[in-house]
Amino acid sequence: MRFWGIFLTMWYNNRGNMFMGGGSGEGDGSAGSSQGGGGIPPKGDGGGTSGDGSSGEQSKINYPSDLEQSYHGNPTLLKHYDKEKGEFRIGTMMKSLIHASSAIGKEKVLKPDKNWTDDQWNTFYRDIGLPDSVDKYDIKNNLAKGLEANEKMFNGFKEIAYKSGILPKQAQAVVDYFNQTIAETVQEQSKTASLNLQQARLDLEREYGNAFERKMNVAEQGIKAFASAEMMDSLEKKGFMDDPDFTRLMVKIGEALGEDKFNDDVKKSGQMTPSEIDAEIESFYKKDHPFSNSGHPHHDQYVNRMMELQELKLKQRGIANRVITEYAGR
Repeated sequence: MRFWGIFLTMWYNNRGNMFMGGGSGEGDGSAGSSQGGGGIPPKGDGGGTSGDGSSGEQSKINYPSDLEQSYHGNPTLLKHYDKEKGEFRIGTMMKSLIHASSAIGKEKVLKPDKNWTDDQWNTFYRDIGLPDSVDKYDIKNNLAKGLEANEKMFNGFKEIAYKSGILPKQAQAVVDYFNQTIAETVQEQSKTASLNLQQARLDLEREYGNAFERKMNVAEQGIKAFASAEMMDSLEKKGFMDDPDFTRLMVKIGEALGEDKFNDDVKKSGQMTPSEIDAEIESFYKKDHPFSNSGHPHHDQYVNRMMELQELKLKQRGIANRVITEYAGR
């Protein structure tokens, strides 16, 4: 058990409890209570019942035989005592000794106080690793591909972080988090914009039917009638060209300018909207219309036209079903 005496003596000394005075401290412990071998006088009668005042509890602790009695009951020592097992935790005691030994001779950093001055805080920041100047504050603005750096914002953050005493490693973690969040947000916005564009096109296809391409050409003519190439480029960058309401407006402008001629050739080509087809069919049932008068010289012509319109309606219904299917499958 000689190991215990050497081990615990070293442990206490390295914890800062420097024992001033001579004497080997050997014997039954009673002689070292006030002179020569202890430095921590016993609280009891020297018979192993000292320490926390509980003589019965202390007498049950199995101290090493070579541990001076003056150390019995010491609070630091008892922190490593397992009452349930009735023995000291040797592993934790050794770890504590190693940590205490490694701290000897090292520069200590004061614990911050709420009443500290700015100078005291600045000294503390330097002691824990803050560089001497913001120029040496080495953090990187790591951006995802496709994103442009905002140098003004980044440099402003560096200045604030440095003045606030945030260590470079911590500041880098904050910058990386925000850059990653921005990248994810931009990606989600791009995905949403793409879905909205698809939805807008499907809505217009459903509305215009077979006349969709013709209407798009009319809209383009309406824009070109008023907008320069630079203006069209600006409108496209701002998303106007993908706005279905803007497209409808340009269609009306193009039609008003006479770019859309509803002659028989256009109508027979099938480039009609569902509403235009319904309007023409309804006109056939007006009073005295040749379609309803079998004796009219143009009756057969309108009967054939009615058949064409009905066929166009079936095609339009097929287009509508396709659009609905594509929308439902998204």
